[in-house]
Amino acid sequence: MFEIRDPVMARSHLLQGLLVSRIAPMTSGRLTQTLRWAKELAGQGNALPPLGFIVDIGGMLTSHRDVVFATRLPVVSGLEHTLSRRYEDYVLGKFATDQARLRAADLLLNYQGREREQAVAYFLSRLFERVQFTGTLLSPGVIDSLQKKPAVEVLQDAWDSVEQKGLSSLIVDQLDHLVNVIRRVGDVVGPEDLFELESGTAVAPLGQRIAIRQVLQTADLLRSEIPSRRPRVNGHQSSIATHLRQDDQYPIGGFHSITNRGTFENLVRSELAYMDNSERPDLFDVKYARHELLYYSRDESFFLRRRMAFAFVLTCDLKTARFKDDQLPVQRIVLLLACLCVLVQQLTKWLGEDSLCFYFIWCTGADSDPLKPERQMIEVILREQIRQGSVFQQTLGVDQWQGRVEELGRTFFCRAMLVSAGSAEVPEVELPDQTTVMRIKKWGWDEWLRHLHDWLHMWCV
Repeated sequence: MFEIRDPVMARSHLLQGLLVSRIAPMTSGRLTQTLRWAKELAGQGNALPPLGFIVDIGGMLTSHRDVVFATRLPVVSGLEHTLSRRYEDYVLGKFATDQARLRAADLLLNYQGREREQAVAYFLSRLFERVQFTGTLLSPGVIDSLQKKPAVEVLQDAWDSVEQKGLSSLIVDQLDHLVNVIRRVGDVVGPEDLFELESGTAVAPLGQRIAIRQVLQTADLLRSEIPSRRPRVNGHQSSIATHLRQDDQYPIGGFHSITNRGTFENLVRSELAYMDNSERPDLFDVKYARHELLYYSRDESFFLRRRMAFAFVLTCDLKTARFKDDQLPVQRIVLLLACLCVLVQQLTKWLGEDSLCFYFIWCTGADSDPLKPERQMIEVILREQIRQGSVFQQTLGVDQWQGRVEELGRTFFCRAMLVSAGSAEVPEVELPDQTTVMRIKKWGWDEWLRHLHDWLHMWCV
């Protein structure tokens, strides 16, 4: 990484970097937009590539999906034709066809104004971190000085700088470095980056973004180490009809006969011919009173599925779990949230034939909500399940969650887990039926994985 502290040298570096853009000739509008993206990048402490690279990639992200390369571009003194062709083929050609870039371009349509500029800067910063690109550190004030000048003068100064001094060797080296690192990478951004662009957290504060990213990455690691198949059930099991509140019933048989008993929606349509507009009872009324109307009769087969609810009760003392052990890659609370997300996703996959609901019950203190950041993260990570109505979040007092779990037990086949840090501020209470207790302790990675296996095996059989 190279740092330029001299404002004159930094200004010359930025101006010359503009001219290595290879998609289309530089215009005033493109220059203004590029300086905004560069300022967002520099303001976040990122090292900058040649500005021409920002021009090309930012244009691909914010324009149409089909990228059209210019056929005639001005010749830049000092930029070898071989390096220019490699940059077009290995970098711009890769971005033009990369599926992750196409997906990111679609997601950027959801952003407007400065948020779109921040989202483009986020994409570029994640790309630089993924390919381990080392750029140039300089003061954002240099970019401010360029923004204050007319775009035409800035472009003229860029061409004058190249003609007088020639293209800087630092820009040539950085462009060559970009070609080498990007041609070796697979996807230009990862799925967690696209998730943040889709959920809107790409423009959120840095701390929240890092926490959500850690939960997603840890959940992927945990999911990769659990079996892909549902554990086998010991003994013989068979499905039987239980109380209506514990089962959803769906008729699956078709019409198989005609009878004179039934509901109006099963009425044979030809029976409507007996109706007329007279005020006196018509033939239809007479046949209805004498039970002579004909109805389609359904098969009596029914599809039964269990109505199951899983409740995760998180006590307010879990705020002390925002602690990172030496042998763990992330904090305990991050590992806990990752385990809960894996439980939701894996149980949904294995018990998909049942009617499942997951409840996150967050306990609050007397006048505080200590787990509000974690609740907001779950709301972002499981937003699709919340939208579909399979995941619910509730905030209750310490003395209210038992009643809520008992209420769920009267409507569903309910299993609950009380999660706490084992501190004295959470009083001992009488646990409802089918409730287990998990106290977060100093566990290693293998112990966390073993507990996750135990929970999955206990709840899916």
